[in-house]
Amino acid sequence: MAYLFLYVFGICVSFIQLLLFRETMPVFQAADIVGGFFVFHSIAGFALGLYAASKLPSFQRSSKTVFFACIALLALLFLEFTFIRSIRFLLSVSAGGGISLKTAFICVFAAAAPLSFAAGSISRFAVRAEKDFYRAFVLQSLGFISGCAAYFFFAVQAEGVFAALIVSAVLSAALFLVSFGKKSAVCAVCLPVLFVCAAKGLFFDVHAADKKLLERSFISSNIEDYKYTAYGQNVLTQKNGEYSFFANQILMFSKPDRDILESEDFGHIPALHHGALKKVLIVGGAVKYLPMIFKHDVALVDCVEADEAAVSIAQKNFLHLGYIFGDERLRIHNENARDFIKNSAEKYDLILVGMPYPLNLQLNAYYTEEFFRSASQRLGENGFVAVRLPGRTAFSSYIMAELNKSVLDAMQSVFEHTQIIPGSSNILIASKNRMPYRLHIKKRLAQMQETTLILSKYYLDDRMDTLKTRWLKNELKKVKKSGILNSDFNPGAAVHSVLYAQSGFSPYLSVFIDKTVKYSYLVLIVVAAVFFLSKSVYKTTSFVCSATSFWLLFAAAFSLQIYNGQIYKWSGVIAALFAAGILSGAFFPRVFAKHTPLNKKMFAAELLFVLVTALWFLTLKLEAVNPAALSVFTFFSGFAAGAEIFILIKISALFGSESKTNLCFFAVAGACFSSLAGGSFLIPAWGISESIALIFFLKFLIFCRWADLNRRGL
Repeated sequence: MAYLFLYVFGICVSFIQLLLFRETMPVFQAADIVGGFFVFHSIAGFALGLYAASKLPSFQRSSKTVFFACIALLALLFLEFTFIRSIRFLLSVSAGGGISLKTAFICVFAAAAPLSFAAGSISRFAVRAEKDFYRAFVLQSLGFISGCAAYFFFAVQAEGVFAALIVSAVLSAALFLVSFGKKSAVCAVCLPVLFVCAAKGLFFDVHAADKKLLERSFISSNIEDYKYTAYGQNVLTQKNGEYSFFANQILMFSKPDRDILESEDFGHIPALHHGALKKVLIVGGAVKYLPMIFKHDVALVDCVEADEAAVSIAQKNFLHLGYIFGDERLRIHNENARDFIKNSAEKYDLILVGMPYPLNLQLNAYYTEEFFRSASQRLGENGFVAVRLPGRTAFSSYIMAELNKSVLDAMQSVFEHTQIIPGSSNILIASKNRMPYRLHIKKRLAQMQETTLILSKYYLDDRMDTLKTRWLKNELKKVKKSGILNSDFNPGAAVHSVLYAQSGFSPYLSVFIDKTVKYSYLVLIVVAAVFFLSKSVYKTTSFVCSATSFWLLFAAAFSLQIYNGQIYKWSGVIAALFAAGILSGAFFPRVFAKHTPLNKKMFAAELLFVLVTALWFLTLKLEAVNPAALSVFTFFSGFAAGAEIFILIKISALFGSESKTNLCFFAVAGACFSSLAGGSFLIPAWGISESIALIFFLKFLIFCRWADLNRRGL
């Protein structure tokens, strides 16, 4: 029964990790960086829990110990879940406000590490003897895979409290198996169903409790409506009659509009550039700019909003927009905007990118060279495309200048004519034809002056002032960095957006990280030196096997986020396939080609991983990234890592040179390195495709170290 407990426990661990991942990511706006933090703390915490439990006397690894440890894990689950929902309340951060990276790192540690440590300890307690290592590993891995798959199909949109109750019920049933023997199998099946049903319908309203707890993330506001989707968390709040809609803690729109000045700027000025505006495409923005666009004499407005919840919540709660949603000229499309642009046959006079600033890779996908190239094909004659970026009216920091220049360079690589309008938010406009003179824009404004709240010819003169525009262009010319052009696989705008946002909390940290990223290529020299100075080839190989696999895993996940954006849904599939790959790879040296020399098996595993990496690089260049391709590469990256590490364990056991514990420790260290260094900063900073060069570099070093061993037969 202990082995069945390990399987069920693996299911619970996967649910706990994915639930915390889903809840933690929207708290901090720099989702990609926080994702790296979360994986790092989870892996490190689980490994430390395994290590700590292994150092306890053997008599403490009993069923009673497992039972009480699991009870503590359940209590810790609800405590950590409440803590995550309360982070913004504890820090007194207003809804939509940012949180510094230093604070984020500490908060993610507090949210993820204790639970992972407890899970690791229980996992080790449940393994009674060293000979059960492989069987316990297999059962927990199968449980983890099953839980991740179940999360993908059933739990993505579930309330957080309800998901936590499911974990509690399943783990409680597992405790019957490990504590009371086979006669409690019936209870183990019936108890979870009765427990969840009672909690759902008899004891209290789970949805109401979840909603009340979510309010702690939105200080002094009431939650009017919320939905979890494949794209993340959508929340509508109300405070003193003011309604605000947030997508992953980023303010999309409010009523009354707290940013009416910038909304009218961006909603009208690009539209006034076209002399006969008829067809408009709005990309994102959660219908924020529809009222401004419909004040023009348009014949068709296509609004593409990938997350259906953003539109449905607005339709349900913003009744003053009813006349817009009922307008026959409006067509709303709930699909990925980039796919819509590629497949559409319409030609638009204006493509307005209403997305928030590119604070993560999902948003950055609409500020890249590839997006502008697709958009240019959907523009009609004299058509325009417009985006909005952070700006400064008094001075310009070099990080802000780099951010604007990276996107402007991407525009200029596609369009012959571009314009940047300075302000607290800079407006970047591009077209195949020349830009109109300000005089013509003012004449068009005069025809609709009565419909605007603040926009006037005097304001327009100040906004498009020649000296201000020249000043901003001079600021951009000071940026001497080469290769700054923003693209899908060199997402410099996302990195600069995060650093620019962080400069409001800690300017010195923002500058330090920026300088560190610029000189991060020196890490290659350090890595090479460590490799050739290290005395143990097995430790370094174990480190590299794990580091490169997780590095490729992050690169694949980030690529999916760019093209698909549904990381909250596909995180379960990614974790399941990677774990399945590791499990399959672990059996490769034990089952297949038993009489093949271990050095040849090691070489085959290394060669497989290099081939997988090369194919992934080719997939990126061909822009053929999709969930199916991601699934294949995720599995084989895990397979190569599992095969190589378990081959190393057999080799070290044969020669007695390194213990299994040491090799596993260095494998964990490699995973932590890729999560913290690569997943948080280096992969986005270097560029996703360029960062793959590190994998080839590390594999080259491994081949060099193993060349001598191969001559001696192993």
